[in-house]
Amino acid sequence: MSSLSPATQSIIGRQNGLAKPASILHRFATDEAGALGMFFALAIIPMLLVIGMATDYGRASAIRTTLQEGLDLSVLEGAKAMAVTADAGKATKAAKRRYTSTDAAKVVSDIQFQASTSTGTVTAKTDYDVPMTFLALVGYNTLKVTADAAASAKPPNRKGSASQVARKAAKAALPQLSENDIQDLVYRVDEACNRLAQYGLDRQVPQCQSVYDGTFERQLRAQLASNRNVDNLLPNGVRLLK
Repeated sequence: MSSLSPATQSIIGRQNGLAKPASILHRFATDEAGALGMFFALAIIPMLLVIGMATDYGRASAIRTTLQEGLDLSVLEGAKAMAVTADAGKATKAAKRRYTSTDAAKVVSDIQFQASTSTGTVTAKTDYDVPMTFLALVGYNTLKVTADAAASAKPPNRKGSASQVARKAAKAALPQLSENDIQDLVYRVDEACNRLAQYGLDRQVPQCQSVYDGTFERQLRAQLASNRNVDNLLPNGVRLLK
């Protein structure tokens, strides 16, 4: 039995009843259970957006790399053609032909190549708007990527071509050529074949084989001694590089 009076017990009971709601609110405010789950629920949207942005940027970077590689290969092919033909039109055609065989042509099919006979340079530039997926959610529907490339090879010196040297010699009485003239002509043809060999084109020029086996100079001297033209000994259509 309690020694407290009924009145005192009634007051204490009312105080305990008032304390219960305050105790519940206190426990709710200090309880940390489930806090991590709430954090991830709030962070999941920006996290997905960041991952999506990285994916979009990665795809754009891969496309730019593909375009750059395609242009690099193409201008190099154009420069090779320029070195042999000294013709800007043929150089650009060679570059375009090479470009169509690259993966870049699947992205951008039409590329404008520029060639200069004075500098021997072949250039190209392109840009492409890569469609965005995740970035489109924040207003960026496309991302522009740009690629450019240039390659140069010194064009042949028309004034010093082997065929011109031979024609001048024929007009000035071929047997009267000096020893220096003969050696110079041999050197020019040998240099032309060596330059062609860098691109694997010397195999297409039969006269280069006589240069390699040493018979070219003997044939040249024999035809000069008999007062015959030596044009047939020179690589047809080949121009020498200084």
